[in-house]
Amino acid sequence: AWSFGGAWRRMPSRTRCVARGDEEGSSERSVELVFRTDEASTAEELSELLLELGASFVEASDAGAGTAAEESIYREPGMEPRTWRRSIVRAVAARGAASRIASALGDAYPAAEIREFDDDVDWLATQEALRPPVIIGDVRIVLPWHDGEASTPLGDLRVEGGAAFGTGEHPTTRMCALWLQRHLPPAATVLDYGAGSGVLALVALKAGAASAVGVDLDPEAVAASRRNAQANGLEAHFYLPPAHAAADDFSLVLRDRADSPLDYLLPDRLSRATYDVVVANILLNPLLALRDTIAAFVDPTDGVLLLSGIRRDQFDALSAAYTPRFDGGLRVLDETDGWLLVLASKTSAGPSGAADPAAVQPGVG
Repeated sequence: AWSFGGAWRRMPSRTRCVARGDEEGSSERSVELVFRTDEASTAEELSELLLELGASFVEASDAGAGTAAEESIYREPGMEPRTWRRSIVRAVAARGAASRIASALGDAYPAAEIREFDDDVDWLATQEALRPPVIIGDVRIVLPWHDGEASTPLGDLRVEGGAAFGTGEHPTTRMCALWLQRHLPPAATVLDYGAGSGVLALVALKAGAASAVGVDLDPEAVAASRRNAQANGLEAHFYLPPAHAAADDFSLVLRDRADSPLDYLLPDRLSRATYDVVVANILLNPLLALRDTIAAFVDPTDGVLLLSGIRRDQFDALSAAYTPRFDGGLRVLDETDGWLLVLASKTSAGPSGAADPAAVQPGVG
C-alpha cells in the first residue's frame, strides 16, 4: 500500500492505510465513518485529523478505483508525497470516540455514511482478510495472520505485513520473482539492491541460489528483512548501502546510516564482491544515480542485472544510462500495467542456463 514510509519502493496503489493501537483499551462496539473528498490536500488533512481525534484506523482510497478515472500513485525519492484528487476516507473508532469525532468535525467534514460493526465482527481481521496470500509462480507469500498449509512447490514465504517494504503484490516484484524462479542460473550468487522486505532475495534462495545479499537505504527495512529471513529459516543477509555508494552523489543513500548499528553496514568483503545476478527493483531516479554502484556489483564474465520499477516511457533514459556499462545491451523481458522488467547483460550470451524470453519492445502492444 502507499504509505508514509520512506523506502525506495513507492509503487502505484489504490489504498493507503494508517493504523494505531487502541490506547484506551475500549471494549465498545466499533463504528465506521466514511467521508468523500474532492481535493488531495483535504484527504491528507482529514486523515491526520481523524487519528488525532481518536480513530484507531484510517484508510484513504481512490474514489475512482476500478473505473476509467482511477489514478496510479507512485513517487521517486525526493518527490513530495501525494494522494488522489478524489478520495474516499474511512475511519474506524469506538462508538464514544466516533461521536466525539463527528462533533469535532461538524459541518467542515460531514460524514457521508456512519455504520456500526456487529458485536462479533473483528474489524481488524476484516481488513486483514482483504489481503490474501500472494502466489507468485511456485511460491506463496503469506502474512502473519494467514493460516493453512503451503500449496505451492517451493512452499510458503512468510513476511511481515508492513506496507512500506512490500509483500510481493506489486507487478514489478512479481515479474522479478518469476524470472528468478524460471531463469536463475544454478547455484548463483544474488544481490538485491533496494531489497525492501527482502522478498526477492528470499525467493532467490528458494529457487536455488547459493547465496543472497540484500541492500536497502532504510534501517527499518533492513531490520524487517532480517526478521523475515529468520522467520523462514533462510540464510540471506541484509545491510545498508556500502560507503562507496556515496560516489554517485545520491544523498538519500546516506540517510540514517551514520546512526545505524555497525552490523547494519554492508561489510567491505561484500561491497567489493561481484554477483552472478543483481536485482534492482527500485525507481528510475535512483537507478540513474546509482548506475555505477549497481553495475560494479555485476560479475564481469557472465553476470546479469535485472532492472524493474521502470515505466514504459522511462526505458529510453534507462537504456542510455546503462547500455555503455553492459556489452550485451538491455532487453525488455516483460511488461505488466505499464511497468517493465529489463535484463542487462555483461556479455551477449546472457545468463547461463536461462531461456531466452520473447522481448517486449517499448511502444508495442
